[in-house]
Amino acid sequence: MGKLKLIEREYIVTLKKDVDYEKFNEEMIQSTGAGAIPKRTVDVANARPGSKRNTHYALTEAEVIQLRKDSRAKRVAPSTTPLSSRNQAAVPSMLKLMPLLPIRLRLMLSPSSRDGRAISTVARQQSNRGNSPSAGTKAPKKASR
Repeated sequence: MGKLKLIEREYIVTLKKDVDYEKFNEEMIQSTGAGAIPKRTVDVANARPGSKRNTHYALTEAEVIQLRKDSRAKRVAPSTTPLSSRNQAAVPSMLKLMPLLPIRLRLMLSPSSRDGRAISTVARQQSNRGNSPSAGTKAPKKASR
């Protein structure tokens, strides 16, 4: 068997049902580990606050082997999408949804809204459509005979 790498990677630790998540997480992030828990402060790569069984930790291969022996761990597997690429992948998909969002929300999310360009552009578009409060009431079109 070859030498294990000391490079940390992102791993998903899935706990068994009825395991005290808070206690397990406290043990993982403390600097004093015992048994299968690493004897260092482990970085949480993705806390997954909606889940009480899955958390992403930055672990070495040796720590993963030890953690898999812990009776509370159901599974320890490498993350298929590291945190850095996950954040980059989320941005383009959000941009596709921008036209579907209400105008005020688009203004808040727009990077150019900080300097006022987006606000004036959207206000101009609204006034052209007659949706702006400052646009007032438009005279009705005369019917052609």
